[in-house]
Amino acid sequence: MRLLLFFTLIFSIGVSWGQSNYDTLTFFQYNLGRYNTPQTNCTVISLTEKNRYLDTIFSNILPDVIMVQEMANELASAELLLKKALNHEKRDYYKSASFTASAADLNNMLYYNGNKLKLLSQRLISCVPRQVNVYTLQHLNTNVVFTIIVAHLKSSQTNNDILQRSVCAQAIMNFLQSNFTSTANIFVAGDFNIYSTEEDAYKVFTTYENPVINLYDPVYVNLKWNESDNKYVYESENTAVPKGVFNNQELAMFHTQSPLMLQKNCLVGGGLDDRFDYILFNRTVLDDSLGINFIPGSYQVVGNDGLHFNKALDDGENNSVSPELLNALVNNSDHLPVVAKFRFRNLLSVPTAGVVSDCEIKLMNQDKLSLSLHNGCETIHEKEVIIQIIDMQGRIILDGSNKASDAVLKLPSLSNGIYLVKVINKNKVFAKKIAVLN
Repeated sequence: MRLLLFFTLIFSIGVSWGQSNYDTLTFFQYNLGRYNTPQTNCTVISLTEKNRYLDTIFSNILPDVIMVQEMANELASAELLLKKALNHEKRDYYKSASFTASAADLNNMLYYNGNKLKLLSQRLISCVPRQVNVYTLQHLNTNVVFTIIVAHLKSSQTNNDILQRSVCAQAIMNFLQSNFTSTANIFVAGDFNIYSTEEDAYKVFTTYENPVINLYDPVYVNLKWNESDNKYVYESENTAVPKGVFNNQELAMFHTQSPLMLQKNCLVGGGLDDRFDYILFNRTVLDDSLGINFIPGSYQVVGNDGLHFNKALDDGENNSVSPELLNALVNNSDHLPVVAKFRFRNLLSVPTAGVVSDCEIKLMNQDKLSLSLHNGCETIHEKEVIIQIIDMQGRIILDGSNKASDAVLKLPSLSNGIYLVKVINKNKVFAKKIAVLN
């Protein structure tokens, strides 16, 4: 293992947590309704018109993480949406993941706010009828890392359709089981085409035996505010919302298909009576164990006022959104977007009164790290100090105390990446980042 040149990380903080340590991001899940996918038996709306509707939707919501389905099977279409609907007018900060074709004409795609996020990696999970996309991103201000899995599961209700959804859900959970052996921020979102909480695919997601990756549906959770830790934590299941078949008037406010009563422009009609679109996440996000906290009450189906069960979204009065946005939602797709807000917290900030920035760190040999507490560290040397090594997801890899004026750390096996070394004594903190290459 090699440790590269160290560079200083200075904390500019006061005695208590400041607002700069937090940021709120809006996650946005949307089936686009056949973006540039011509059909032989019907006519889709023009791309010019569709981009105009999408621009209206994005301008009203300004999401930070955008997960979409039914993108045409070509890079040019993915780039066109970015240019004409997202980075439009005065917006220029949206970026896209790399386009990967996974189906004939119904592909997934991810876009994100480049001022707040960067894409670290992306992968595919093999599924039928469409591959599933896996994206890992990092929040720039807080360094918090999270993974989003975007899926478009098999539609319809035959036994084979239901089985294909279940098999794909299991493939997603198997991927998580293999790749996340410790706590991580995990999201699974998309158009799942699930008809009931009793369907196997839903159960695979939400009753998985591994608590690290088991997923929660925000509709069915109660959170409570933890004052001492300044965050929401899971309290109980929300039994006030009924389970079972989603085609139920009691669940009208969560329905995402269809805002149309009559089929048109290759879009499905039938009114709002199905809940196909989801943003699920694991317990880590519910409890803010690694810097992301779900904000209760923020999960919404855009444009759904709960009063249009088995009706078109614009049938009669609907004051949940502006008339312009309502028109765009009705005409652009046969799905409604789902949004949820999450608070990001700076895991690497320390609420202390002072910071020491010029202590010495040096590598003694391949697996030992030397911290000299003499050079520039008069405020903390010859006293007991806490020494930590923390990864960029906020997980403490090494945690111990040392009473000597110099500290020699036996390093654990570290994967490639950036780590934070902290030396803490009462109200003083010394912190530097290290880059590890094996």
